[in-house]
Amino acid sequence: RQDRDLMYTTGAVQYMLDLLLMGRSPQSKCDACDALVELVKNDEACRAFLSWSGADPKDGTLFASGLEVVRRFKDAKQPSLQRAGATLLNTVLVSDCMKPSERVDAEKIQCCCAYARASDPAASKRAAKTLVHMIFAVLDTGVRWTESC
Repeated sequence: RQDRDLMYTTGAVQYMLDLLLMGRSPQSKCDACDALVELVKNDEACRAFLSWSGADPKDGTLFASGLEVVRRFKDAKQPSLQRAGATLLNTVLVSDCMKPSERVDAEKIQCCCAYARASDPAASKRAAKTLVHMIFAVLDTGVRWTESC
């Protein structure tokens, strides 16, 4: 049963990421972000999202994780898409499935900082709060900040 649940969950993550890449309307992409927010609350789904890799079928851009796909939405013309991306980013980056050392990964911090500069004030504020939460989560563990972090 657990294997089946894992397959459904990771398959759903793959499907939603495909929808983010190939969706035609901003609303369909917002809906996919909302669905991913619910999915990544499961640790296995969150890991599947973080470890996903693929390419944009439209322009061939390669992505090393689901975060890179979501990072694109920080420059979206629609504020709702920026907010949906920021919410998904928050859910992933504050997830319990991440180790403290993973939270301070350069890619994740850059993604969060990029959203903090989004044109939508709500998305920007959400990303800034996420960044603060990430830093405090790491500090609470007693992990020391080093140059390798």
